[in-house]
Amino acid sequence: MPRATRARPISRGTRAGASGSKISLMDVGTGRDYFRVYGARLVAGRLFDAAHADDRGLLTTAERKRAGPNVVINRTAVTALGFASPAAALGRAINDGERDATIIGVVDDLRFRSPRDAVTPVAYTYNTVDILSPFAAVRYAGVDAKTMMTAMETAWKRVVPGVPFEARSVEDNLYQRYYKADAQRSRLFTIGAVLAVLIGCIGLYGLAAFDTARRVKEIGIRKTLGASTAEVLRLLIGQFLRPVILANLVAWPLAYVAMQRWLGGFDDRIALSPLFFVGASLAAVLIASGTVFGQAWRVARAEPARAASRIGADRCPQPS
Repeated sequence: MPRATRARPISRGTRAGASGSKISLMDVGTGRDYFRVYGARLVAGRLFDAAHADDRGLLTTAERKRAGPNVVINRTAVTALGFASPAAALGRAINDGERDATIIGVVDDLRFRSPRDAVTPVAYTYNTVDILSPFAAVRYAGVDAKTMMTAMETAWKRVVPGVPFEARSVEDNLYQRYYKADAQRSRLFTIGAVLAVLIGCIGLYGLAAFDTARRVKEIGIRKTLGASTAEVLRLLIGQFLRPVILANLVAWPLAYVAMQRWLGGFDDRIALSPLFFVGASLAAVLIASGTVFGQAWRVARAEPARAASRIGADRCPQPS
């Protein structure tokens, strides 16, 4: 499937000959099954079809210069050209100064560049004669990438043995060009976050061990007076959860500002839902509870008589 891209200005307007400033559309030559391979979703109208002579896919270069082709545009082009909706663009003509091009369909935006760059207006044309660029895209399923690469290389060498074979998967291509730096920063952040959580858990465990040992007498008295194990657990764990919840409330606005700045660098980004912060806080509460639970459970399950014997021993005078 040949594919080539080049940018050229097309008059802004909803009909051929309309006056106004010009905008720049990326003119993308497509082949058979282009939109199916790339998974483009049709919004309005239809896609190219070799059965339609007006698609100009089977005309020679000279004939295409005399007669304007049918085009499919993306959503961004619909807005840039001033159409009220994708359906309103169907059947309208746009002009590049030499010929008219009729819009037959509108597809969702396809992103081929960095996620930080805005999607440009695109006009797709149909071309099954001239190969303007020696690139092809292959979509496959049910087989691993290495096996597919081997099969493609074998077919390539059979057709053009004198031309070196070079191919990359979409994942590798996008990762190396656009996502590698973000992935590296993500790994560093994850390592730092895990280390911070481990250090925090060690400190919290030590504090819980010290505090529960210091409050053995208090717990014994509470159980003697009728406090249940669940009530003692709730008392001890709740004491340690208060600073954890307070720390989360302080961290929320700081994290929100930091994430907003980072997401602001992307053209297509997700919204910061409160559920992300609530989920992080719940995870912190669960980790803190699990850290102090062992110490709290040991003290809460202790027999009141043991605490009473310690109280009595403390009150007995020591031999001189």
